[in-house]
Amino acid sequence: MNKQCLLGMLYAFLWASSIFSGFLLLCCPVFPLMLINQRMYRRLTDLIFAIWELYPVALMEVLFGTRIVVSGDEIRPESALIIMNHKTRCDWNFLWAAMFYGSRRPSHKLKFVLKAPIKHVPGPGWVMQMAGFLFIDRNWEKDEIVLRTSLDYMRDLKNTYQILIFPEGTDLTPHNLEKSNAFARSHNLEEYKRVLHPRTTGFSFLASKMRENNQLDAVYDLTVGYPDKFPQSEVDVVKGVFPQQVNFFVKRYPVQSLPTDPEDLKDWLKNAWKLKEQKLESFYKQQTFTPEDDELLGEKLPFSDDTSNALYLALLFWTSLILITSYLLMTSLLMQLWTLMHSFLLVVLSLTKGSLALEIYCFRKNEEEEQDYMVQYRILNSSHSTVTQEGFQAYQAQLNANMKLEKDIALERERLRILTDSETDITDLNLDGLTQAELIRVVKQLERMKTDLQSSLRDTEHNLDSQAREYFRLNETRRLYQAELDLRQKSKGGKKFPRSSESMSQLSSS
Repeated sequence: MNKQCLLGMLYAFLWASSIFSGFLLLCCPVFPLMLINQRMYRRLTDLIFAIWELYPVALMEVLFGTRIVVSGDEIRPESALIIMNHKTRCDWNFLWAAMFYGSRRPSHKLKFVLKAPIKHVPGPGWVMQMAGFLFIDRNWEKDEIVLRTSLDYMRDLKNTYQILIFPEGTDLTPHNLEKSNAFARSHNLEEYKRVLHPRTTGFSFLASKMRENNQLDAVYDLTVGYPDKFPQSEVDVVKGVFPQQVNFFVKRYPVQSLPTDPEDLKDWLKNAWKLKEQKLESFYKQQTFTPEDDELLGEKLPFSDDTSNALYLALLFWTSLILITSYLLMTSLLMQLWTLMHSFLLVVLSLTKGSLALEIYCFRKNEEEEQDYMVQYRILNSSHSTVTQEGFQAYQAQLNANMKLEKDIALERERLRILTDSETDITDLNLDGLTQAELIRVVKQLERMKTDLQSSLRDTEHNLDSQAREYFRLNETRRLYQAELDLRQKSKGGKKFPRSSESMSQLSSS
């Protein structure tokens, strides 16, 4: 067994052990916060993960001397969508270093879009769930719901996040390259050697939804290249196959420069991948990324004074945490029970929708309860702190208005359903004399109309759900009013809502 293999095994052991130790001693203690204060829980888990990201970078540089070179645009602390080519299964392992050297402080909050089976991996999969990573099943009907719900949650938290997606969907292997080029030949597209043809639906949806939620300041296009050897899979990592240097080129596209139409976004991504193929072809000839005239070159090299100190502190901290966790697991029955309990909990969550889905559910539930409380507080503490007949009548009128709106939305949803489900009738169109290209444009226009109708239907259903929640909330308020009026008629006095300093502060802030 050679030295490189021993170093690879050491790297893999420390990498996996750091994740499991962080899970047990750092993530699990903050898990109860998920149920009561999701904002604080998200801040703490993001901080824990940001600190951990330094550890793989430190291990690579200390054990293998891997040099990371980042050129191009600086990655700013802003809400962004990050796209990147997927050369190997281990690209993400080097991405931590690129984000460390290429990001402006404060540190980023990067969330990956990953395949759903990864969340079941004991240790890494559990921590990724708690860190807020997005897991998809390659079933767009399910994936769209997951992405939409997660993005809306991040919007409501009012924090800055970056979403990373690999548009190619898998790593670059000879088999995958042949499949990609077979697809290209069948669709009269250019064949590639350095990248796979991207899948555009997920990118188009993420960019559109993030823009709609005011979550998108820019799109960052990262291109990774390996001048020499590189690990194609996790097995190569264990064998100690590590590059001496990894090059990243970063191109920032402000949101204002992006097209707004979803179909145009798909074309934009295809063109970006065509340019990426050309850039990588040039890279492997010159062994470096050469910026174009309109691209900013800002090379960042490792081992400056401030960065090396951070890496060495991370190396010391996480290695010490591994030793502490190992000692406790061997000597403490309480630690062993703690490990079994939380491992069982994460296995159960992984078999359902994951810990992020539970976090979002708790956030929405607490949000609804807080809104109901504040409505009741405003009602019962207004004017003379008693319920009036005028107030009751006003809320009864609001309730009736919401019921009418609910019926209108239901009718609109049924109309859209009929239009969406029905086959498109093109008999009224004058198709005589049209060329084949013009006929194709007509068909594409009809398909786009159907897509727009389906999107309108989803939006209408979402609005209907919101109105239904408002209806039930107002109905509960009406019930409280009626109970108060009945009580006042019996006692000839009004029941006061309990005043507390916390309630008053919440009311004034709202």
